[in-house]
Amino acid sequence: MTSSIDKDDAMKASLHNLQADRIPLIQRLNQQFVIESRFDAYANDIQSLGRKNRALIDSIDGQQSRLRAMQSMLHQTADNQDITSRRSPENTSSAPIQEQDESAASGNTKDSSSLQNNNIDTTRRRNDANYSLNTQQDISIHRREQRNELNKFQSVSSEDKADYRRSQFLHRIASIEQTIEELKATKDEIPGQQAYLTRKMQRQQQRILMLKSEIERVSPLEDSAFVSSDLLHACTQTFTKRHFVRRLQSEMTSCRETIAACREEIISMNTKLASIAADIAKKREQLGERKAALLQYDKQRNIVSKMRIVVSREPEELKKHYLLLWKKEVVEHNRIRSTLESIAASIRRRQCKTAWKHWTRLDSKSLNHSNVKGQGGGIGTDDLLLQEARLKDNIDESSAILRKLLKTVERDEQATGTCTAENLLGDEGEAILLKGDFLFNAEHYEASLKCFERVEAMISSHRLSGTAAIELAATVVNKIGRIHLAMQAIDLAIVYFGRNLSLAHEENNLETHQVSALIGLSECYMQKQDFRYACDFLLQSLPLICNEDREKIVYSLLQQCYEHMNKPEEAAFYSSKLHDMRDTRKERVEAAFNKIDSLRQRLIDVSASNSRVVNIQASSTKRVTLAKQMKAKEEELSDANRALRDSREFSSQLEDLEHEIIAEMEAAANAKKNRIISFRIHDSSQEIKKKELLFRLGEKLNMTRKKQEECLYEIASIERTARNLHDDLSDLQEEAAVEERPLVERVLELRSYRCVAMNASNTALGNITGDNGGVEYVALSNGKECYIHNMHSGELETVFMGDVEGQHVGPLVGHTSTITALFFHGTRVYTGSTDASIICWGIKSTEKLFQSKGHEGAITCIFSDGTKTLSGASDKTIIVWSPDGLLLHRITGHVGGVHHIQCGVSWFASSSYGTIFVWEMIRRNETDEIVRIKCRQRLTLSQGNVTALQFSESELVTGDNMGYLKVWNIKSEEAITSVKAHQSAVTSLQVDATKAVSCGMDMIVQVTDIIQGHVLQTLRGHSAPIFAVAFDQRQIVSFSSDGEIRFWSWGR
Repeated sequence: MTSSIDKDDAMKASLHNLQADRIPLIQRLNQQFVIESRFDAYANDIQSLGRKNRALIDSIDGQQSRLRAMQSMLHQTADNQDITSRRSPENTSSAPIQEQDESAASGNTKDSSSLQNNNIDTTRRRNDANYSLNTQQDISIHRREQRNELNKFQSVSSEDKADYRRSQFLHRIASIEQTIEELKATKDEIPGQQAYLTRKMQRQQQRILMLKSEIERVSPLEDSAFVSSDLLHACTQTFTKRHFVRRLQSEMTSCRETIAACREEIISMNTKLASIAADIAKKREQLGERKAALLQYDKQRNIVSKMRIVVSREPEELKKHYLLLWKKEVVEHNRIRSTLESIAASIRRRQCKTAWKHWTRLDSKSLNHSNVKGQGGGIGTDDLLLQEARLKDNIDESSAILRKLLKTVERDEQATGTCTAENLLGDEGEAILLKGDFLFNAEHYEASLKCFERVEAMISSHRLSGTAAIELAATVVNKIGRIHLAMQAIDLAIVYFGRNLSLAHEENNLETHQVSALIGLSECYMQKQDFRYACDFLLQSLPLICNEDREKIVYSLLQQCYEHMNKPEEAAFYSSKLHDMRDTRKERVEAAFNKIDSLRQRLIDVSASNSRVVNIQASSTKRVTLAKQMKAKEEELSDANRALRDSREFSSQLEDLEHEIIAEMEAAANAKKNRIISFRIHDSSQEIKKKELLFRLGEKLNMTRKKQEECLYEIASIERTARNLHDDLSDLQEEAAVEERPLVERVLELRSYRCVAMNASNTALGNITGDNGGVEYVALSNGKECYIHNMHSGELETVFMGDVEGQHVGPLVGHTSTITALFFHGTRVYTGSTDASIICWGIKSTEKLFQSKGHEGAITCIFSDGTKTLSGASDKTIIVWSPDGLLLHRITGHVGGVHHIQCGVSWFASSSYGTIFVWEMIRRNETDEIVRIKCRQRLTLSQGNVTALQFSESELVTGDNMGYLKVWNIKSEEAITSVKAHQSAVTSLQVDATKAVSCGMDMIVQVTDIIQGHVLQTLRGHSAPIFAVAFDQRQIVSFSSDGEIRFWSWGR
């Protein structure tokens, strides 16, 4: 007893020390525990099903017992009635009558008295039997009548209840259908209301454009001037400009509020439509459920009525039916349980076998440790044996799995009459064959060779015959040859492949084995560098091949053989064969992707072809400076040439005058008269004394010669100046030629602009290109310079140059650092820079109008409407400037740099990262002076940062760095519409009553319906990020950072 306990303890200790083997053993035990838990679940299910069946049987038995009790009660009632009927005189008189009849009938016979007595007894017994039969029939008839009456009463009451319940179902279905019709009617009314509101918004938008145009018309006038207009009323009236502008601005504010209210109402109607659609779907679902419930109720009602009849009339059949169902369920559960038990038993046996093997090995190691070392086992011998045992178990399990997977194929082959390895060798032979294949595929060639040699020995010992046996033997011999070839035993491989070829020649339907043998022989001779024999075998195999993969292998081997035999033509022939048979799926996939890319590019090209493109004239600062200098020099040279021409003409006139004076003096000196008429003295005909005339003509001659000398000197000076100007112009042209070289042109083509600004007054008037009385320019900035280009031609009109501090004496000409903010309004361009200054430039004068300083950081945004200018900077402040650049108000409140500003009549909005502030400007009524600015609302984005902003008195439209466009209600501080319009940051947007046009870093322009909340159209064509976009009733204009302008017409 003690020794067995010690052995158990040693076994437990040995198993505990197997640290490296605990994990797979635990995993298998876990599998066993899972299976046992499933056994328990199945057992519980069977027990619950048995309990339910037993309860059903008990209920059937109870019903049967009640029926028997009712039957016994009816029997007792019938017996009592029978006894009473026997005691009545009618029954007593009937018996003697019957007896008299019988005795009379029997008196006619000549029998003995004993026979008469027997006949009398027999007659009495017959009468008793007839009486009992009639009694039972009466009892059964009475019981059936009572049952019919009971069933009739129950059926009437149940039918009444059923009809009431069914009427409830029908009433509920009718009410749901009526609700659905009402919801549909409400849903059909909403689009008409939305269309009316949309038309109203469009009319208000047109009214806003008319009001803005009128404001721009009277803006050049003074505040006290009188203005006549018929815009506010039906007839022409006269107002002062200040009063008129106030009326226009107030009406514009009311129009915008009306647009915002209509938009919000339409969005609420959309929400109502969605809720109505959801309610209709819900009601339809309820209607379907009610109808299904009604059908189910009718079905159950029929089933219950049938079951009532079956239970009341045939309880034994019902009992048999449910017992049969229960029996089927029990049989199915027992089958599943037995299957799982067998699986668990096999797993348990394998686990115990592995554990016992590990324990015995470790026990032998502890007892014979020295002997093992003496035998050369080493430290890792036990681990090696353990791993080999595990490998063997895995191979056995894999072979078993493969065998199970091949069962279906084998059954099909058996059905078609084909003999398989299992039919020829049995289960053991098939398992060994599968194990050999598994080891061969795993490159365990020695173990695989042992398996196939065992199969070969089994084929020889069984003395199998027939086509199937020959095919099996050829397969095994081919596998052995393959193994020898892989083990570089070339001669043995040739022997086995030769046997394979001879076996394949014994039957007519073994071409596949012939091809395998010939390919194996060719590979063997290729290993022996005998390529001629290899080619012969391969060429023999070609007519027999019916598989494309085998054909590829043969072509590849032939190509290698001919290359080694230095026959390039044959090698190229088979190489082309291989190329024709190559797998082209990858190439087809790549071609499909290329086709998709080309289709996408075609889509972009088609979209881009619908736009007119204008490229901005790229020019360097030096080239612009040289162009200005050249233009000035050319003007100076032209003036000098003109002055030189005039001077030369004047000199010739003086020379002619001198000759005329000399001729007249000679004529006067030779004259004999004392008094001579002359025109030279007073430019009129006068008679002058000769002596005085000569004196006067001499003075005039001296004066003319003096002027001639001055004129000649001036001509020489002008000629020198003209030569200098010509030389300067030549130098400038040479420098300009250097700037126009291809390398410089290529560098300029790669230029990207940091800021782009369209004229805000054009946008406000609904004429973005400035064709009819507007400004046809666009402003762009790069570095410290601001470029003004013609929008239609792209030509460079003006450059506002930057400056370097300390480079020259006097005030600075421009910015000393990079321009980071740009705004264009009317004929003024406002630029802000990292030098914390704002400069206002005049388009007409092409000069700096004023420069303002007040911020302590880089200017990040500017807005101006002609009456005031607002600027935001990285110092977290906003400054309100006068039209002349004087600081009026400084506003604080942002916790970060101010990135965007949009202004209205009495309100403006500013954004910093994900926060938006709405500010109110309180004015003095008499002078419209801004007295105070206070914060009205604060809006916050849930995620992302604001990158574009449009402001109205009642709502905001924002674009963020995640590509969303959002419409905000300022009063509720909530986003009423959100649309994913871009894949990256939104850079610019413009809105009207119903739609928004936006652009972004994703190089596309999106037209979005901000009421319905979806993208209407996508415009592609730009190849760089788009920084500005605007639209009017005719077209959309977009500007990209590479200097490309695209004009998109509506409806194209």
